[in-house]
Amino acid sequence: MKRMIFGAACAALIASASPALAQTMAVQVPSPHRLELAKEVIAASGVQRQMSGMFGNMMNQMMANATKNVPPSAKARVDAFTQAETDVMVRNLPKIVDVVTNAYATTYTDQELTDILAFYQSPSGQAMTAKAPQMAQNMMGGIIALMPQIQHDVAEEACAKITCTPAEKHAFGGGGAS
Repeated sequence: MKRMIFGAACAALIASASPALAQTMAVQVPSPHRLELAKEVIAASGVQRQMSGMFGNMMNQMMANATKNVPPSAKARVDAFTQAETDVMVRNLPKIVDVVTNAYATTYTDQELTDILAFYQSPSGQAMTAKAPQMAQNMMGGIIALMPQIQHDVAEEACAKITCTPAEKHAFGGGGAS
């Protein structure tokens, strides 16, 4: 439940930033050549495959967390919500990749994109792309291991400022860290 609350808070933060980000992205229009270079970098780097895997893992983790303490009577509703979330993310992946492509095209110069593409086409770049799922898994394991302590610290800091009840402190992650 704590992770769901933390995830919901992160999602709300991202959602509140989205209009400003979208407006910033809309102002910058890269040249067709730079946009094509960015598309090549995205393809060579495996970004779409990585994002698809990341979303899949994220949805699996959310499902596991969401159903952990759910009474059997509510499980079907949680399952329906989680499946809808997964379906919507999969449908929107091409739009997300377009945003990432535009970000590359508006951030990097033609020469930088050419150099980045050359790297991803090199043996080291191809190894990096091939090993990215394992790298992400290794990182996520470490990050997940940090979450109880981070949640505990957040609860401690927040409750020092707003004086939480013991139940609130526990609900926000201050019930103990590993």
